[in-house]
Amino acid sequence: MKNDEFKNRSDEEVFELIWKANQLEDEFDPTFNHLPILDNSIWAACHISIDETTDAWLITMIEENDELKLIWKGWRNPCPEERIGKLYAVSIDKELAVKTIKECIDQIENDYRHYPEKG
Repeated sequence: MKNDEFKNRSDEEVFELIWKANQLEDEFDPTFNHLPILDNSIWAACHISIDETTDAWLITMIEENDELKLIWKGWRNPCPEERIGKLYAVSIDKELAVKTIKECIDQIENDYRHYPEKG
């Protein structure tokens, strides 16, 4: 989730570097032609997909300053129309992120264990 090309770049440039690593040349945003094309492993490590059929956001994650930085852009419906194409970013403590994800998984596993079977 780190790459030297991410250093001293804007959130928008980092976001485009990640997506450019998984695009065909005719899909590149010409605004970012100056950016290099990184190996597809960058996209594989840094993009987040919740579910292909429900994602309304393009989401990426990098490590920066010993934190996780999420950078996302409104993509399509059901994303609110006024947010499509807009970029957002937030940095969070890595340990907090891991703890939160673990708590969510534990809750889901516990709920599943006690979910009544249909038969």
